[in-house]
Amino acid sequence: MYLLYADDSGVSSDPNVKYSVLAGFSTFENQTFWIQKAVDEIMLKHIGRSDLELHASPIRSGKGVWRGFPKDKREAIL
Repeated sequence: MYLLYADDSGVSSDPNVKYSVLAGFSTFENQTFWIQKAVDEIMLKHIGRSDLELHASPIRSGKGVWRGFPKDKREAIL
């Protein structure tokens, strides 16, 4: 079975916003372990932990757990 992840960015309901982005990827179900392992390794290398959710808005604004990260580090993560 293939799994699909899709996510959007932007405000499609706001007529003043010119662009909205929809992106995603598909992978075979037996690959999820290896994808998670690779993402965890990248996070450990660059952030020092792998238990955080990666959402651009809080990373960019420095809210929540991202408050303790300097702005230049947060920008590099994005």
